[in-house]
Amino acid sequence: MLHNKIYCPNLGDSRAVMLSRTNKWFIKNLSRDHKPDCQDEAERIINHGGRIDPYKDQKGFISGPLRVWTNNNIPGLAMTRSVGDQIAKVVGVIDKPEIFNFILEKMDRVILLGSDGVFEFLSQQDILDSIIPYVDRMDIETACNHLLEMAHVSWVQRGNKVIDDITFILIFMQY
Repeated sequence: MLHNKIYCPNLGDSRAVMLSRTNKWFIKNLSRDHKPDCQDEAERIINHGGRIDPYKDQKGFISGPLRVWTNNNIPGLAMTRSVGDQIAKVVGVIDKPEIFNFILEKMDRVILLGSDGVFEFLSQQDILDSIIPYVDRMDIETACNHLLEMAHVSWVQRGNKVIDDITFILIFMQY
């Protein structure tokens, strides 16, 4: 943040959003995910000789999201931008962030930076419901605990035996 401007560099499948309030609360995306289903990202991968397919188990059943593969069936990366992935680099996975900037307004109250472990199964409404009750009283600790619990429960309810990382930074802003 600089003065009334926020700069948001991002790469990979982590995300940044702003929770804002006019008459009602809403979410603005401050970044975009770099995944194989993004047309411009997929074109770069294919132009570098990569392949985009979902993971298939030993029986050929599809499991999970689209992934980036080399001809040797590695690395199976579920994003198109990543820091330090030398194997995927040869098929167009880059480490260059996309940078967005926004003017901060008084209606902008919360910034949430989070891994796909937060955003994978929580809707925007789930995120709003878990955070906004705590904004006016600036109870960020309870908001964090509630968001973490909601993300964890969402993973478990969908029958996932493995829970991805649930990593986030929550920023409450006062003017």
